[in-house]
Amino acid sequence: MTGIALLIACSGGASEAETPTEPIAKSEVLARFAPGTFLENLEIAPNGDVVFTNYTAKRLEIWRPGGGLQTPIDLGAHAMNVVARDSEFVVLAHRGSMAAPTADGLGNVVMIVAYDGEIRETIDLPQAAALNGMALLSQTVALLGDSATGRVWQVNLESDLASVWFEDPSLAPEDPAGFGLNGLQIHDGALYLANSADASLSRIDIGADSAPSGDLERVASLPGIDDFKYAADGRLFFAPHTDVVLVRARDGSVEPVLDEHVDGATAVELTPDGTTLYALGTGGVFIGGTGEATLVRLPLTAIETDKETGQ
Repeated sequence: MTGIALLIACSGGASEAETPTEPIAKSEVLARFAPGTFLENLEIAPNGDVVFTNYTAKRLEIWRPGGGLQTPIDLGAHAMNVVARDSEFVVLAHRGSMAAPTADGLGNVVMIVAYDGEIRETIDLPQAAALNGMALLSQTVALLGDSATGRVWQVNLESDLASVWFEDPSLAPEDPAGFGLNGLQIHDGALYLANSADASLSRIDIGADSAPSGDLERVASLPGIDDFKYAADGRLFFAPHTDVVLVRARDGSVEPVLDEHVDGATAVELTPDGTTLYALGTGGVFIGGTGEATLVRLPLTAIETDKETGQ
């Protein structure tokens, strides 16, 4: 789950990423972590805190605008994904790790964690193989991607009941040790799914009954796609698995946005107003890199200004 964070315009139909040219904006490193740290996913809380998963240290990290890094929340499990709701975080974690699974596999678990750090509830999911990727279908139902099987699980966060919401063999990797289904996001009435195995982004409509509707549609081929984020205007930010560049593409063209600080980028997130992009870098830990892991901020308004002025 290494890669670069990319921004691509994807308004419908398949599109191919092209070779980037030059970076057009600078980023700011907000937090640094020791080489070998695996930062996987991030979320912006309602109060503006940037909350991100530290898989290596089994905790949630918190960076606060104007306050910097805050006291982390220890989870006792390897944190993969985090989403915010009301006064709580929903965290997808592994009791084992990808490097050292338990006797029962990864030990998938969903945790309900209060903003003050209290772990209010844990929901173990032994029926799933390798959960990776999460989106809230509602305030009480989470959708979880199974990277090994191509299934999307739904978990009721009140009753703890879990069932398969959707599955498609094309979302599973051919190599049992590889990653298939990866990032998830609900956008414009559909669930979008990243598939690292075949470098694709697909979508499935969500019906009025909150069930999947219609057939799985391949939206774009995006090499190495991992985590991603749609903006309100339809642009797509995503993190592939190669190089160290943030790229923006419009109508099929690709323009680099950033060429520093996000070596081995794993995740991207937007502020609610869409003016700022946050990204995580691993220092290239999964491709032999020895750099620091980072939380990076990129002002998108500066990018637009540069483009308009030609600077």
